[in-house]
Amino acid sequence: EECMGEFMYDTRFVMSVLRQLTDMRKGITSVAVLSCLRQQSLEMDVFFANAAMNACRKAGAWRQTLFLLREMADDHVESDVITYNHAMNACIKGEQWQWAVHLFRDMGDIRLDKTVVSYVSLASAFEKIAGWGQALQLLSDLEDASVEKHTFFCSSLVSACAKGGEWVCALQLFREMVDTCTERDTITFS
Repeated sequence: EECMGEFMYDTRFVMSVLRQLTDMRKGITSVAVLSCLRQQSLEMDVFFANAAMNACRKAGAWRQTLFLLREMADDHVESDVITYNHAMNACIKGEQWQWAVHLFRDMGDIRLDKTVVSYVSLASAFEKIAGWGQALQLLSDLEDASVEKHTFFCSSLVSACAKGGEWVCALQLFREMVDTCTERDTITFS
């Protein structure tokens, strides 16, 4: 069965389709495009997978991101930090905090260097669930990894502590932001 005919052989066309699906937040459809690639025995690569992951992320299609991670492993396509960041953010958008934490830990297990995006994503998840204890552990992990603190990361930590009723901790983090000249934003002050 032909999914999209001869155009599927054109890498630029496939990427264009995946970008458009991302703009339209059509995560499930992007996964179907990758299935078409597989049906035609064309290689899925990390670029196609990340483009589909991005569409899933924007759509909050967290199940599809987990499915894609499995498909990538089955096809021996090496995932990268972008793959995992998209999957984590899809899980967070879908309120699947435990999966986001699991993916974050998996990054360390497979020796992917976490980026500031990885930490900001997980910090925002802890903010949403008032997980101040996990947020503080994340701060320790970030410092151990020598990743630069980011305004959104620090603001999410302050907010997680405040939402968890840990005002002293929130104020200490805020004070640290002031002392280290970390830029503050609206979230930090709210």
